[in-house]
Amino acid sequence: MDAIRYDEEVCAFFESDSQRVLLLQGLWGTGKTYFWKHLVQRERSRIDERFYSYVSLFGSSSVSHVKSLVMFGGKALRETEDVGDALQRAKTWLARRRRYFGALKLPYVGDIGSILPTFEELLIRDYLVCFDDLERRNRSLDLEQFFGFVSVLKEQNNCRVVIICNEQELSARDRRILTKYREKIVDRQITYAPRFADNFRLIFPTPDENIEQVFRSIELNNIRVFQQTLWCLRYFEPHIADRHPAFVQTFRQQCAKLSCVHYALSKHLTFEQMRSMHWLFAGWERRAEVQDESSRLIEQLEFSSTDADEFIIRYLRDGYCDLAALGAVVTKMDPQYRRSEGEEALRAVWALYRDSFRADATRIRDAALGWFAKYHTLVQFDSTKYLLQFVAEIDSSFDPQPYIDQTALALVADADASTLATIEKDSQVPEVQFAIAMRREQIVESRSLEEVILSLGHPDGWNPADFAQFDAYTDEALYDWLAKADGTSLLGQIARVMVRAQLQASDSRPDVADKLRRVVTRLAERSPLDRARAEKFIFHLERKYRTEHGLPDVTPRAADELAS
Repeated sequence: MDAIRYDEEVCAFFESDSQRVLLLQGLWGTGKTYFWKHLVQRERSRIDERFYSYVSLFGSSSVSHVKSLVMFGGKALRETEDVGDALQRAKTWLARRRRYFGALKLPYVGDIGSILPTFEELLIRDYLVCFDDLERRNRSLDLEQFFGFVSVLKEQNNCRVVIICNEQELSARDRRILTKYREKIVDRQITYAPRFADNFRLIFPTPDENIEQVFRSIELNNIRVFQQTLWCLRYFEPHIADRHPAFVQTFRQQCAKLSCVHYALSKHLTFEQMRSMHWLFAGWERRAEVQDESSRLIEQLEFSSTDADEFIIRYLRDGYCDLAALGAVVTKMDPQYRRSEGEEALRAVWALYRDSFRADATRIRDAALGWFAKYHTLVQFDSTKYLLQFVAEIDSSFDPQPYIDQTALALVADADASTLATIEKDSQVPEVQFAIAMRREQIVESRSLEEVILSLGHPDGWNPADFAQFDAYTDEALYDWLAKADGTSLLGQIARVMVRAQLQASDSRPDVADKLRRVVTRLAERSPLDRARAEKFIFHLERKYRTEHGLPDVTPRAADELAS
């Protein structure tokens, strides 16, 4: 049922002469309380009762306590119209100040405050009363006594009563009592089950398809989770506002996914489980018929961990995070998305050549130069070089070297050892060569193990300094690094290093290959997925390279058996 229809049904209850008690029930988080409070604000003119009181029964322990809450929460719905209204307001004022009368004593009467509760029930007349959170009341509040009080308000005090609850969360005994009094007291029941679109629009009035997609993926229609997610997004928005749109989109979706887990799914899925499994592997578990509930949710959310997750999780748990450290991580992550945009645009340029006969050389050259102006500092040096050289092939008037030199100078400051070797061959201008020398000094001081592997795998690599640094790492250190490394074509590079280390030459290093093979074999034992990776991207390539160089096969037999 849509939101307008719910408004109409409840307003029909307001205007009915015969219906005095409404049971508004629905699942937690569907927005029952939100709907009710906003409806009362909007439709005050359609409510005949002169006073209104909203009471949450959360923790209420007795009917006397409930009566006090009704009185203390009472307020006029309209301006005073007659003496009766004024008297009723005076009664409400008196009830609200009951605590001040405890110290007053009269002859033969005693403590005035102690006798006021006796009259509270009589004071609650011509009220619209809403009792919320019935299922969350203190168990010492007897439900039969509560419904007896509701009956008095209805039959004797000319009140209209709305009871909001989630029947599914009532105990078996409470459900039996509700069933008993539903027939005797309740005049109208409405099950509040709004459409997802209506609830989502209450919190996100502006269309937000990326966030909506997250909630729909797990069929979550919980207005409280929507609200918490919105607050999470607002907390981080100032710190990602000027970043690449694709990064902003991914970060916001990550906020929504982690909010769903924290506020709605924590019984089935922890943050630690989320960050330890990629959703594609969760899909593999489903196909292998070994998927559990946590894995199913990870797949539905299409969750994959990012470096920013720890900051979002810290906010969700503590209400804040280290924003300075977040800024450094965002600065590191953002170029990856800009690079992805550049690579996509580069594929579009190549498509002009590969997809049809329509584009002539001039059009391809102009597209390539337009791409170069925007993206040459973002993608790999070789990708830019190959495009420029291709343009020179189809347009003899085009000289690619100035553009290659410009690219080299732009990339050399952050280049790894492998890229530096390529740049050194392709750009001979003094400025570039000087920058290469300076960069190499920096790398020697602070090179990572990944950079050493990439350098060893490069055709112009095989530096004694690389071996010295590689030898310093133990098998355990190599294992820890390779288990977490995330470089482009990293596994293929390792396969090339393993083969090259065994070639019959003066600079062969079979110990390097043996060390890498031990580590890869150990990683392959972790899971079927890792065994498949080791076979397809390392051992298979190693066999291929060894065959090309006439070397015998020394890859582990277990990998062949797993592949079959």
